[in-house]
Amino acid sequence: MAIINIYSKRQRKIRGEVNDVYQYNNIPHALRVQIIKIITDSIGFPSSNECYTSYRNEADKVYAYIHEILSKEYGVFSLKEFAKNDFDALVDFFLKERNTEKCLDFIEICFQILVSHVAKNHYEFKDITSQSPGDAVIELNERFREHGVGYQFESEEIIR
Repeated sequence: MAIINIYSKRQRKIRGEVNDVYQYNNIPHALRVQIIKIITDSIGFPSSNECYTSYRNEADKVYAYIHEILSKEYGVFSLKEFAKNDFDALVDFFLKERNTEKCLDFIEICFQILVSHVAKNHYEFKDITSQSPGDAVIELNERFREHGVGYQFESEEIIR
C-alpha cells in the first residue's frame, strides 16, 4: 500500500517537526502498528482466530514458522502464553517487546521470509494479500525514515 501524505504529516513538515536525526534505541508504537499492517498486507491474515482449526491457509503456516524460529532462538516455548494462534503470539510480542534488538529480529525474520518464501510462491498468497513483497520492503524502509528510525531492510538484513 502506498504511503499517503495526509494533512497532519504535511503540517508537521511545514512546522519543522520532522526527524532530522535518526534514533536507534526505540521503535515507536505507531511504527510497530504500521509494520504489522505491512506484514498482514503482504503475507495475509491467518485463516482463523482458533489455535486448533482444521484448515490453515498459507499465512497461518508462515506465522507458525516465524513463531517457531523466534521461540527457538530465544529459548522459550512460546512468545506469548495462552496465545489464540501464532499470529496473535507474534503481534503481542512485537507490540509489547521493550528490547529494540528483539523487535528488529522480528522485523528481519518476517521480511526475510516475505522475500524468500512469499515472493517465490506468490500464487499461493495472491488471494489473501494486497501488497507485493517488493512493495512491502519499500514501504518498510520509507516508514523507518518517516519515524526517524535509522534502520533499513536491505539484502535480506536489517542494517543501520
